[in-house]
Amino acid sequence: MLLRIKKHYQSLGDCHLIHFLLPVCPRLNHRMPTMSIEEAGLREMKMMEKWQERTAEMMKEANSAWHKDGSSSAQEDEDAEEAKARAWDDWKDDNPRGAGNKKLTPCG
Repeated sequence: MLLRIKKHYQSLGDCHLIHFLLPVCPRLNHRMPTMSIEEAGLREMKMMEKWQERTAEMMKEANSAWHKDGSSSAQEDEDAEEAKARAWDDWKDDNPRGAGNKKLTPCG
């Protein structure tokens, strides 16, 4: 059928042929792909390789010695935890529960 239409409107050219084919082939109305499946696959593979390289660099950095230097001892860690717990207790003593806006209480 496409060949019959093309032979009949051969003098019009390809630009005008699309207007005659739209009722026959409605799929011509949408945008056609700009790359092949192979090109899309290659592009996706490049993106995955870059992602793997970045992940490997991040893992290498995470496993490096800058955060495992061992300069802090167990005693210093315990002291830091104790100081944090004391600060939290002091904050809780200064801010008792329910000491917020008293105007919202239902019974005055």
